[in-house]
Amino acid sequence: MGNFCLSVLVVCFIIHTTSGFIVSKLLLPYYDKIQVNYTINAEEGCYKWKSLNTGVASVKAQSDDNEMDECSKSAVVYVESRAATRKTTLLLAESKLSRAVLQCDIIIDRIHSVDIVSRTRELYLDDPPETLKIRALDDEGNTFSTTAGLIFDWNLLQDSSDEYEGEKSAVPAHSILNIKRFTDTMYNAEPYVEQLEQDGKQSDTILLSGRQTGTAFVTAQLTTAVETQSAKIRLTVRDKVLLNPSGDVWLPRHSYLRYKVEQWRNGHPTEVEMPDQQYFLQLDKQPLKQILELDEASSVVTALQVGSGKLMLMDRNLKQHAVQAFSDIFVTDPAYLKFSIQPHERWVLETKLEYYITIHMFDTDNHRMWVADNVRIDTQIDPEYFKIIESSVNGSWHHVQAIKQGSVNLFANFTGTITNDELITIDSVVDATQFVEIYDPIRVAPPLVVFPWQQQPVSYKYQLTATGGSGNYSWSVMDSMLVIISNTGVVMLKVNERAPEHRIGSALVRATDIRNPAHWGEAEVMVLPVVKIEFATSRREAQLETFLDLYIVLYAMVDKSLVPVVDCRNTGVTWKVHDSAIFEEDGDQDLSTRNSTACMGKRFRAVGEGHTMATVSYKQVGADGKSILLEHSVTIAAFPPLKAIDPPILAVLSLDSSKTLRFSGGPNRWSHWHAGYERLVQIGDSNLLELSPVISSHHEHHVVTRCLELGETTVQLVVGNQPCDTNPQPVQSTISVRISCSVPSRVEVDVTQLLPSCPLRNTHSVQSVGLVNQPLHINVTAFDANGILFDNFTSMYLDWTSESDATFSHFTSHFISMDATQQKKHIVNQAVILGAEVGELTINVVLPRYIDHTDPNICRKYECTRLEPAVSGSVSILAVTMPTISPTTLVLYNQHNYTGHIKISGGSGYFTQLVKQSVEAISITDVHSNSITVAPKRAGKAEVHLTDLCLNVVTTTNVVSTEVGLLKLKAASKMEIGSSLEAVVEILDRDGHAIPIRFLSYTDLKITTNPPDIVFADKVHVTQRTSSLVVSDITAHNIGVTTLTAVATIKGGKNIVSNTLQVVVFPPLELVPAMLTLVPKASYQLTTRGGPRSDFTIEFSVLRSSSNDVTVATISQSGVVYAENVGSVSIVAQAVTHDGAVFKCKAPAKVKVVTLTGVRIIAPITQFRVGKQVPLHVEGITSDARNPLSFGSCIPGLQFTWNNGNTVVTSLHTVHAKSGVETGSDMSFTMLAEGLSSGHSTISVKVTSNDPSHKQLSEEIITAEISLTVFAPLFVMKPDNRWSSEHNLLMTPSSDHQILSNRDGVAQSIVYQVLTAVENDDQPDDCIQVSDKGLVTTGLNQCESSIQVTSMERFGINQTLTIHVMVRPVAYIIARSTIKFRSHDNDIITSFPLSSTLSFTVDQFDDTGELFDASSHDVVITQNRHDLLEIEPGPGNRQFTARVPLEGTTILSVSSYVNSKPNAVYYFPIQVSHAIKPTQPTLMVGVRQCFTSDIINTDSTNGEWNSTNSRALLVDKKFGAAVAVSTTATEIIYTTDTFSSRVPISIIPFIAGFDETSVPSHVSTGEARYLLPISFNGRDHGNCDGLDDIMNKYAQQLFDCYVTMGDYGEELFNAEVQFRPEIDNYACVVSGKPLMRDQLAKYSTIDDVIMVKLTSMSHDLGRIDQSEVPVAFSPQFVTELSSNHISGNAHVTLCIKCNERVHNSIEITPDSSMLLIQQVDDQQHHGSFCYRITKRHDDITKQNTEIRVSSFLTNQDEILDISLDNQLIQPNSKYPSHNQVSWKTDVVTDTYIAYITTAAVVIISTAFLIAAFGLFKWATSDIVHPPSTSFLQRTPPPYNPYSPIPSSSPRGSPSPSPGVRLWSRYYEPQQASPRKE
Repeated sequence: MGNFCLSVLVVCFIIHTTSGFIVSKLLLPYYDKIQVNYTINAEEGCYKWKSLNTGVASVKAQSDDNEMDECSKSAVVYVESRAATRKTTLLLAESKLSRAVLQCDIIIDRIHSVDIVSRTRELYLDDPPETLKIRALDDEGNTFSTTAGLIFDWNLLQDSSDEYEGEKSAVPAHSILNIKRFTDTMYNAEPYVEQLEQDGKQSDTILLSGRQTGTAFVTAQLTTAVETQSAKIRLTVRDKVLLNPSGDVWLPRHSYLRYKVEQWRNGHPTEVEMPDQQYFLQLDKQPLKQILELDEASSVVTALQVGSGKLMLMDRNLKQHAVQAFSDIFVTDPAYLKFSIQPHERWVLETKLEYYITIHMFDTDNHRMWVADNVRIDTQIDPEYFKIIESSVNGSWHHVQAIKQGSVNLFANFTGTITNDELITIDSVVDATQFVEIYDPIRVAPPLVVFPWQQQPVSYKYQLTATGGSGNYSWSVMDSMLVIISNTGVVMLKVNERAPEHRIGSALVRATDIRNPAHWGEAEVMVLPVVKIEFATSRREAQLETFLDLYIVLYAMVDKSLVPVVDCRNTGVTWKVHDSAIFEEDGDQDLSTRNSTACMGKRFRAVGEGHTMATVSYKQVGADGKSILLEHSVTIAAFPPLKAIDPPILAVLSLDSSKTLRFSGGPNRWSHWHAGYERLVQIGDSNLLELSPVISSHHEHHVVTRCLELGETTVQLVVGNQPCDTNPQPVQSTISVRISCSVPSRVEVDVTQLLPSCPLRNTHSVQSVGLVNQPLHINVTAFDANGILFDNFTSMYLDWTSESDATFSHFTSHFISMDATQQKKHIVNQAVILGAEVGELTINVVLPRYIDHTDPNICRKYECTRLEPAVSGSVSILAVTMPTISPTTLVLYNQHNYTGHIKISGGSGYFTQLVKQSVEAISITDVHSNSITVAPKRAGKAEVHLTDLCLNVVTTTNVVSTEVGLLKLKAASKMEIGSSLEAVVEILDRDGHAIPIRFLSYTDLKITTNPPDIVFADKVHVTQRTSSLVVSDITAHNIGVTTLTAVATIKGGKNIVSNTLQVVVFPPLELVPAMLTLVPKASYQLTTRGGPRSDFTIEFSVLRSSSNDVTVATISQSGVVYAENVGSVSIVAQAVTHDGAVFKCKAPAKVKVVTLTGVRIIAPITQFRVGKQVPLHVEGITSDARNPLSFGSCIPGLQFTWNNGNTVVTSLHTVHAKSGVETGSDMSFTMLAEGLSSGHSTISVKVTSNDPSHKQLSEEIITAEISLTVFAPLFVMKPDNRWSSEHNLLMTPSSDHQILSNRDGVAQSIVYQVLTAVENDDQPDDCIQVSDKGLVTTGLNQCESSIQVTSMERFGINQTLTIHVMVRPVAYIIARSTIKFRSHDNDIITSFPLSSTLSFTVDQFDDTGELFDASSHDVVITQNRHDLLEIEPGPGNRQFTARVPLEGTTILSVSSYVNSKPNAVYYFPIQVSHAIKPTQPTLMVGVRQCFTSDIINTDSTNGEWNSTNSRALLVDKKFGAAVAVSTTATEIIYTTDTFSSRVPISIIPFIAGFDETSVPSHVSTGEARYLLPISFNGRDHGNCDGLDDIMNKYAQQLFDCYVTMGDYGEELFNAEVQFRPEIDNYACVVSGKPLMRDQLAKYSTIDDVIMVKLTSMSHDLGRIDQSEVPVAFSPQFVTELSSNHISGNAHVTLCIKCNERVHNSIEITPDSSMLLIQQVDDQQHHGSFCYRITKRHDDITKQNTEIRVSSFLTNQDEILDISLDNQLIQPNSKYPSHNQVSWKTDVVTDTYIAYITTAAVVIISTAFLIAAFGLFKWATSDIVHPPSTSFLQRTPPPYNPYSPIPSSSPRGSPSPSPGVRLWSRYYEPQQASPRKE
């Protein structure tokens, strides 16, 4: 129920949404001269439109590209009725979706009358034109739906009614109104309006405008044959004139007012001089006591008495002189005054600003009164606060300037009115007072805030401050689209999420005084691109684990000055420390940059020592999307804290002993200025110590100190760098230590102490144990009176003694660290070699005196020969021998009661044992002083360690306990039935080591099989090959698969199982067929049966009786037999597995090569019906080679020529003709004969050999023929001679067929019944059977019967038909291709395309050529080649598909089998060739290849091209163009609607280079582009369309090119590789970069060649052969004109800066013959070629002319403007004469003297710098610096004596603009000569 309701709702919704709306009624004019149409629209849906009476009106749907099925949303209604009477029809619109019908009544009638519709009846001059439109009415007053297209006649009529008596007549209508056409204006109209206007006619719509004031009529009349009433309206045109002042005016008595008349045009007034001919002023009627008085000549109104009146402006052109404007005037007395100030009406003022103070006068009703010029007001303004600039005569207006901050009151008083030079006062007091506050101007700091511009939104903010004004500010932004500002003055960049791109620009931020918004202070906020970035001045060094704060400054360009930005924290500035192991960023700290130029700072933590670079980079993206990377780097350093290493606090030394004081850390030597590194040492008492200079190495500072006197003092070290440019604020570190000079008070003698575990510690007094005849080391240390260990006492003498035969060698002094610090203490190490005697001995040492070489100065102060008291020490030692152990390796077998023994000798006699084992493999059962007993517990390994408790000497022996742990079984995996082989078992332990064969007696080993009936395994036995292998004999009994496993049972019942091997037993290898007969040069592929199932290859060979035998046949490794000569031969094969096993075939195959002695034509039937086809194939007459499989594959093939004896009766077709593929004569061994009409036809064939020498035929020509009979089928004819329909069914015995009818599922039931015929003994009883479902089943024999089919209809009628069933055997079969192929221009296709998939249907026929409806016969396919064709059977045994992976010809035979016996066979060839050309393409990377195919789609369109790897091969799908962009192998695919073929492609790397024959002769700067084509080692691009854009895209991924020319190549040229369609090739495109004029001048004199270099972007893609070519460089010239004016007999100089080659190509052409151009001799300096330009005649009048300078080399064409006049230069004129050249010479001379002086100063300064640099280099010779290039000098320019100064620039004037510069030898940078390599 719910589904039903939902369906109803959906249907209702669809109907609702598709039910639209159209207009219900249309009234249209009849078809008179013009056919009117009307477009009717529906709101929704799609409709079919229809008119019920097309004679009245027709309808045509408007087509829509999106609408289908002839429906639309709109339609055009056309009027068809030409009668001037009322007619109607109905328009229907049927919805396509809902079938709802909409209707519209269409009424056709004549137009009875028209009227004019307008928006207004008054027009004003200077207003846009008014639109007038016709509305048409019928006789009942109904409005017509449209008048579009009708022609009307519009006219203007004069209005002559209501004339004033005595006045002239009205203005003509055409002078008042103007009818305009839409086409003459900017206004748009309907298309029909514009069309009629273009035809010179008028439509129903016009434009009307006013020309001058007045009234006129507009009429309109329809131009039709039937008379209609015309329309007429009256329009008035007025002018925009006003009185000034306008509106109501209040005047005090006795004052006057002058009125003005203003005419407004385009928003601007123009005063009309009064009196005027058209306009005049007049007062309305005055009372008896006149209030106002008007002076018409001056337009002045005077107030006489209190009262009111009206002044009116009249127009004489309008009827009754209509009033255009008026002003009411009121006369009253003033009541009070009021101050007003401008601008802004605020009394909070600002100093230095000017204001306009006005005093207004008001009456008692608060009306502001007009202050006339004769009114007098007394105003008091304090001069201390205001400066009065100007005041009006009447005192009501004052122009002042505020000059002082403070507050003040203003006063004003009305004194009266002056009339006739007399002041008339009033009784009341009229005055006013105003309080004023004055403040200083508001200032905003900073005045300029610059934010960096970013393409993506970035939120900036900055705090602004303001001063001045009242102190209460309101912050605002003038451009709210750029920035916003908070109430506290924080300015922020505005981020618009909808339009995220920021704008470059500026905005004014304003701080406005709240009390007077007119007062403000402004700061400019600019968003500009960043042009420079650098680090701010700060510390560049930091101690480890401290912080380094770095700040950066970003600059923008403002008015050609660098201005720092204020905030760049979120701009994407990238901070990079090049070595993060030295500094790491501290992201938690936000550094303040408020009072600096820095825009952001970052804190770094020093984590590792060293120097590194800190780089800040900023990517500035321009508006064009191009980005510029700005970078700046500084060196920063991290250093460890300065520490005292040795000693950390105190060092104790003996007299004349020294110590190296070691300090680490502190600032390192600055990498940019090593000479500024300082290390200062300070000592507390210089008499106590002697210090050496500080030596720094490996981050340490060493100071050597020596004791001179006894006592204690301090040593202090200061480390740091001096300030320099790269390290402006260096850091210094300080550390100090104490040094004590003292005398030893005791010594300690140490040896290696007895171990805690040594029992001798408790039983003997010895201190150590030593080995006899081995050295023993004894250490001696000294201590002072405080017990502090001496750092050095080498100045003391040591005396050694011993009571044994010990030998004392030379002692050595060691300085080692004795505690956790690195302080080195002095230790004397004495080596003692013990004697051979074992036992205890004592060694003594004494310090009696200082050494002999003690400093004499010390010995003068202290006694050096004797130390009182003497210091001594001793040590006791036990001598023993080295302990030993045997054996070193002990092997045990894991058995009970099995043990081993370990022996021990030597040592102290005290030992401990330790067993190390991962599992408990052994155990120690007995321990003695000289032996250990070991027993096994399980398999494993163990180490027994014996340690001497007193010597700490360890001896080790390895113990192994082993047992069987792994079995490895090896055997062949494949066996032929009945064969035998050996299975080998390898026995290993758990670690994979072989177990000796003697242990096999403890195991039970056997081999098992599963299943057991495939192979049989004998008992294992020992082999003689190795001592750890056993074997078993395996015999194959049955075919199948089994597994082999070896199992070993060890003691304890545990089984060890080997790996499992699978063994396949297969039948013997056989060749199929066993017998093969071929003719010479034919081929056939043998197949194998049996042999291994997988992992094998078949090897074929030919058995020959002797080497001299003639080659009968050869065979390929794929089994293809090639017949060579007549004879017989045997073929053998063997299967070789991957492991090398060989299995030979059971018996060889016999191949017989014979000669055809004759042929015959085989036809399955010779009599068949008209319209049927019968296959004909050629067979040999011998039994050995009778079918085409034996001779159809000959190469060269046999030629089969067929002849049709009667083309009227039969026609011959090749086997694949219906598929569009024609078989050649060499493969036409089978043909299809089709019956055309009744009769007889003889078919003959002639067989010839292409090469008779091969002996394929016994004769040169062999012929055969066959006779065919074609008869007409039997049909029952109807009276009209038409054939009646047949209901026949043809079936084979034992087949079935389902009867289907058009009444299945419709009728109530269908009954099937076999009809019993008249008794016939030949007719079997079981001919056919039919089920109640209509399944027909045939019997085993041939027969005929009928089936009656009865359809019982539901409406009570039965329908009956009879089916005639014929059961017959199959007479022949035909295999047909179901795929149709088509070629270009329907050319003949002779083969099937490679890689395609073909579909075939096998049709079976009876002996009359009728096609079987059902068959039980099996279809078997045989082919002579299995490698060229892959056959897959289809459903129902009636279809098969053939895939053609290789090129070649395959002969197929399709046989119909009955009871496993063939009864019909059909032979046909399948020839396969490449459908894609070229067939074996090899592409070079980047080179375009064109692929083609002759086969197209069945609709004559081309197929589609693709590749299997679109990343390696780019293909144009339409044109077949392909280009390789990778060397990866791929395939190209061609696909049509009938097949898909592919070809493998080999891709090789390119070998490319410049095509030197196409290199341009020269290049120049400028916008020109030069192409340098790239050649591909002789390969050209294919001539086909497609891939141009893609090849251009990949061009830069294949190649890169660039330009070099000294240091200027990259500055002058851009170079990139492009694919250029105009040359159909890649090319390096060289173009000049845009250059400024000074840059052009800089490079204009270079005479050099550029080198264009080509490189490969990847070596994998290809290499470059010709990598660079030279091209001559012709830079653009630069012109300099000394003046662009030639006066009188003066001249100007034109200098062209260029090289010699460009100069030779320059042409200078004057525009006038009045100019003479002469080259100046000897004036060519630095590439400047100068010309003198003069006038040919002095009497030339003033005029302008041109000079053209052009060069074909540089593509330049410049035009220089020159003005000429005939004014001679006089001495007193502003132009210098020839006599004035002397002061120029003085100026030039003075200038060059100054130049020479400057050059001398530069030379001296340079020499001084070189000397200073050499001195500095000598002082820092330990520092290696790269060679400097800063002193490379260029050759100075030669002196240029010609330096003209423009005559228009007097001496002392500013320099001319860049466009007209002075000619000077220092004007441009000098160019060095090209460097020669």
